Amino acid sequence: MSNNRLKLLLENFLFYGGLTALTKAFPLIMLPIVTRLLPNASSYGIADMFNIVSSFGVQIAILGIYDAMFREFFEYKEDENYKKKVTSTAFVIVTISSIILGLSICIFSEPISKVLYDTSKYSYIVIISGFLIIFNSIQVIIQAPTRMNNQRKIFFGLDWGLQL
Repeated sequence: MSNNRLKLLLENFLFYGGLTALTKAFPLIMLPIVTRLLPNASSYGIADMFNIVSSFGVQIAILGIYDAMFREFFEYKEDENYKKKVTSTAFVIVTISSIILGLSICIFSEPISKVLYDTSKYSYIVIISGFLIIFNSIQVIIQAPTRMNNQRKIFFGLDWGLQL
């Protein structure tokens, strides 16, 4: 492995791995604040179930398309049309599957709420998680090309003339 490729691997590992670690550590850091603000322990359980449903739903909606898109993106390295076709096809598939799943969760929010929370009182939380599944699934696919092209400035939102 050449020095440039090793350097790129380490930079990507630190950048994307660091961002992922921060997003996972943030709830842990906020836990004392959130538990202080919540009226009781069951409220934290309701919020945690919301996060579980949303995260699990995103993984179902993506259908493993992210991994397949990542592999296919580099199949023909020089063919930009092929790359665009791969990413747009993945976007369409994930958009359709996430809309179907998200709207199904919204439609059946009361029965899902009864299963998860033992009451239909929290069906509005299930509806919110249905919409969150739609948006987060699409976000994963939209972000993928910037990661695959090593455009960290765009991924991080720093493409405003700032230098890293």
